[in-house]
Amino acid sequence: MAGRVLGVERFPAEVKAALIEKAEGVPLFVEEVTKTLLDLGILQRENGGYRVVRPVGEAGVPDTIQGIIMARLDRLGENGKRTVQLASVIGRQFLRRLLERIAGLTGELEGLLHELKALEIIYEQGLLPEPAYVFKHAVIQDVAYQSLLVQHRKELHRAVGRAIQELYADRIAEHYEELAHHFIEGEQWDEAFRYSVLAGDRAAHAFASAEARKHYTRALEAAGHAQPAPSARERANVHERLGGALFILAEFEAAVAEYERALALIRRTGDRKQEAATLLGLANVYNWYHQPEQVFSTVNSALAIASDIGDAAAQAGCYALRGEATGAVYGPRVETIRDSSEAVRLAREVGDSRLLAQCLVFAGRLREWHGQYDVAVRYLAEGLELAQREHAGFLIGLAHYHLGHASLAGGDYEGALKHYQGVMEYAEAAGDKLYLARVPNLFGGVYLDVYDLDEAIRFNIEGDEAGRRWPWPEPRGHSLWKLGLAHLYRGDHGSAQRVFREAEALRDRDVWGRWTWDISLWRSRGELALAEGNHDEAWLWAERSLNAAKECRQQKHAARAVRLQGEILAAQGRLEDAIRAFATSTEQARALGTPRESWLGQAALGKALAHLGRDREAEIQLSVAARSIESIAAKLTTPRLRQHFMSSDPVADVYRALGRPVPAPTI
Repeated sequence: MAGRVLGVERFPAEVKAALIEKAEGVPLFVEEVTKTLLDLGILQRENGGYRVVRPVGEAGVPDTIQGIIMARLDRLGENGKRTVQLASVIGRQFLRRLLERIAGLTGELEGLLHELKALEIIYEQGLLPEPAYVFKHAVIQDVAYQSLLVQHRKELHRAVGRAIQELYADRIAEHYEELAHHFIEGEQWDEAFRYSVLAGDRAAHAFASAEARKHYTRALEAAGHAQPAPSARERANVHERLGGALFILAEFEAAVAEYERALALIRRTGDRKQEAATLLGLANVYNWYHQPEQVFSTVNSALAIASDIGDAAAQAGCYALRGEATGAVYGPRVETIRDSSEAVRLAREVGDSRLLAQCLVFAGRLREWHGQYDVAVRYLAEGLELAQREHAGFLIGLAHYHLGHASLAGGDYEGALKHYQGVMEYAEAAGDKLYLARVPNLFGGVYLDVYDLDEAIRFNIEGDEAGRRWPWPEPRGHSLWKLGLAHLYRGDHGSAQRVFREAEALRDRDVWGRWTWDISLWRSRGELALAEGNHDEAWLWAERSLNAAKECRQQKHAARAVRLQGEILAAQGRLEDAIRAFATSTEQARALGTPRESWLGQAALGKALAHLGRDREAEIQLSVAARSIESIAAKLTTPRLRQHFMSSDPVADVYRALGRPVPAPTI
């Protein structure tokens, strides 16, 4: 092993024995013991190996790795050792210009660094804008750092911080994290607070939520030491920002606590405008924490203050959030649309881009739910552009989420995948657990719609597993009904029934967003009952789905439930009633602009007409269905998606009824 560590072929037996005794097989220990023997003249390099030139027993090698490294540093001489110590304060990686500033060894430093490189204490780093070095091992830096007296270390950290401020004033933002570290270690608490906040802001801007949480927490710790202490307003601001980072990380209880601390501080200042803003932030956390009662009471308190003081921006935020929360629990009711419209109007008057982004995305979300896809896409696209400009990560994710849904409803499966990819990229970058729990079933939904059942099953199983790591059932509910439907399409009724029942058992655990998946679950259970010939049971599920869709103003799902009723009626031989149901469903789908619902409804209508001998009318409906299918297929640029879609049984049934082959699935 020693030969591998040191890159040599030959190693003297007596040195091996010493290494076994001292190093006990630890690679770094082997390396440092050997270098000590070289430093002491016990060993010499020779022809790709080492030669013993003095008795090994003469070497006084310390018994610990820290002792060995410290002994090596002591042999460097005063300036060499001091250089390593100063570098250790800067960090594992250090810039030469910075070391030069605090060392005061301008003439000697180049030679000292060359010597430290030759001794393999440091390495020079390439591909950086200016000369930089790194300690070969973190333990070398640590030993050098610990060799300094505590008070001297603090002084040096403060000196490093001041040097960074002077040397990099033109790009100081790149060094916020280093400055926060040095002023914390140097116990210069006012600067530690300032730069910790700035480092947190920089991390939040880059969607690095865990990093932001760390820096804001350190800022509050520094505030507790600073004399004079930061103002109540400044501390409240940091508590609120920390709450925002915790919210993204789905640490909702901790986020609520931070907003409440911020609120208590703000109330001490008597600033009612900021009180309304902080209440609004707290209400937003409650919303995604699935605490509807707290959401409504908190947002209404904020709205009362905002209205009293004439704060239009806060009023816009309150209307937007109240509409969002109402929609999440009850669906896109009339009052939710009214609140969101007022929010957008006020936000445009105020001219605050970040606020307008939030109002537009929330309004677009409600309209996508309602089936107003053109309006939804317009709002969401504008909101996404503003959110990207403002680096509002959560809104970026939410906009992509619903733009993906709108694309899916519009039969643009490639567009849906693109937006869902945008959700995933944001969620992974930010560590946003809310979206990470939902991403797999988003992809699973696309594959289900194009009848790629293997992928639909794979993604929705993954979605169910991801949803189990989330405290609420909504992501699992979506994954399970889609998974059950994929099993049903494959003819595996037993697996479909098992999964549907598992989803049904989740309903009583939470009301937030429940309607977004139980309407589809009930319709899917109706499809399974129909496939098994249980017409009465199928009708009950279809009616339940339809009534819920109407109550929640879910037009797309209402059209699907009516089509299912038509299929049940057709299976019972009630063809005239079935035709009326199919015609209603198809007209609803046409008005909504949902091609999948249109072609499935037209295909079902055509088959029912054919059974009644109304062949000309049947051919018209089936031909329209075929044109819709081909229009969807023309937009599928991914070969696998097009292949599975065009070779699926429902598509084949349309062309079989028309008496012509399915167009070849090629691009």
